[in-house]
Amino acid sequence: MMMKEVANLMLLNGQSLQIDHFPNGELRVSPEILEQLVTAKDQMQLLTLRFETNEDLVVLLLLSQWLREEGFKSQALYMPYMPYSRMDRKVGRHLFSLQYITSFINAMHFEKVYVLEAHSQVTLALIDNVISLSYVNKLVQLAMNDMGFDEQLDVIVFPDKGAEERYRGAFPSNFRILYGEKIRDFDTGEVLELNVKGDGKAIRKALSVDDLVSRGTTFLQLAKACEALGIHDISLAVTHTENNLYSGTFFHHITRLYTTDALQPFLEQALVHPQITVYALPDINELYN
Repeated sequence: MMMKEVANLMLLNGQSLQIDHFPNGELRVSPEILEQLVTAKDQMQLLTLRFETNEDLVVLLLLSQWLREEGFKSQALYMPYMPYSRMDRKVGRHLFSLQYITSFINAMHFEKVYVLEAHSQVTLALIDNVISLSYVNKLVQLAMNDMGFDEQLDVIVFPDKGAEERYRGAFPSNFRILYGEKIRDFDTGEVLELNVKGDGKAIRKALSVDDLVSRGTTFLQLAKACEALGIHDISLAVTHTENNLYSGTFFHHITRLYTTDALQPFLEQALVHPQITVYALPDINELYN
């Protein structure tokens, strides 16, 4: 379903949770409100974290602890986006942020942790009782229908080999596939160089697929590399889109961005942007089944 409005950030059993602040900025959560949202104590309580700021992690801790103290021992967590998922390795003296955040989540002892479109297998390996969810197949189908994708005339282009390995199975074997090879400066995140590999001849349109776009640097360079091959109609389908995307010349080279409401901050502009189509994520039960 196409998005019409911004979703709520923190949910308990699928219902919006009002979070207030004390005058000093500390969080204030009303137990009376929580009592209206819980189900029976012998049922699993589902917390949904739509991450926007680090404060959301504190809210999660407060809610999980309150539920446990009130006798709601069975809890599950659903994260449409896993915070800090891109810092998924130990490099030099850089902080292994994902490991620390997953340890924080594991300490809450959720019976199930649903993660949508994990950035890498490291996320799934570090979280206890994790269940991996994906929306990319549906998103790609929606994107191809909208852009009039023709497997004889058009091509799927992955930004790198990692994306190809994750998503190649979503496409029939007769689809034409290109992929990018990139060299990145780990300290700055800058893509220093990107080259497109594969048969780029006689292509009308291209659709690029990945889990996340931030500043769009990789996809901008990918688009320019495709343009050098004569492909000038390039669209992008990603589950997670960050707010950094609006600066720069990204939309000078990308025909259309297809994405979801998994990350909230970018939505206000996205919903009125002529080159962005946002789809509301379905209920977790639909994603899981």
